Amino acid sequence: RSFVNGATVKFDGLAAIAATVVSATSLTVVSPSITSAGVVDVQVITSGGSSDTSGSGDNFTYTAPVPTVTSLSPSTGPVTGGTTVTVTGTGFLSNATVTVGGTAVPGANVTVNSATSITIVTPATVTTGVANVQVTTTGGGVSSTAGTGDDFTYTATVPTITVLNPATGPTTGGTSVVITGTGFITGAVVKFGSLTASSVTINSPTQITAVSPATTATGTVNVSVTTSGGASTPAGM
Repeated sequence: RSFVNGATVKFDGLAAIAATVVSATSLTVVSPSITSAGVVDVQVITSGGSSDTSGSGDNFTYTAPVPTVTSLSPSTGPVTGGTTVTVTGTGFLSNATVTVGGTAVPGANVTVNSATSITIVTPATVTTGVANVQVTTTGGGVSSTAGTGDDFTYTATVPTITVLNPATGPTTGGTSVVITGTGFITGAVVKFGSLTASSVTINSPTQITAVSPATTATGTVNVSVTTSGGASTPAGM
């Protein structure tokens, strides 16, 4: 069949961005974006019918470009994570993985919407401030962090305490207490009553290990965690 004005072209079922009939035997088209690298069939459709795709002469090979991240919406969220972010850019493939500040976003929290859009849910972190969002694809590599479009800012939240383990210890101090909660960040201060913990280790955004200080009084004291986001509601020990 000859190419005629009004002909449309599809790449693996996706319409070409533009199709110009040069002659009865020649078309110029602009390939559409796609989320998978590899070979696809190109088909021409006119009022006379559709071209055959059984051979290899219509094969077009998509190669994986280096992905880019140009903007994030929103671009800020709490250190507790859980913020749904739309990542806009180019070169996103169906096999894309995403990191925020070097922390991998679980695959279940990454949705490739198109070659230019990905939706993620941010992971929790122990660090406030700017974290780069990077996209990696097979064959394309890793997106650059040179610009500011991939900057996501983590903000501190008021920490919470849900569990102390153990919740008892001698007045001589020295008890390692695992504190479970949320919003724990680097620099957190832990107090047993009015006394500062002998040592504090931030294990994760949801766990701290603190060593109880010595005291001269027996009985229950309130344990609190204070960060730049504020002070937790005290939990008894």
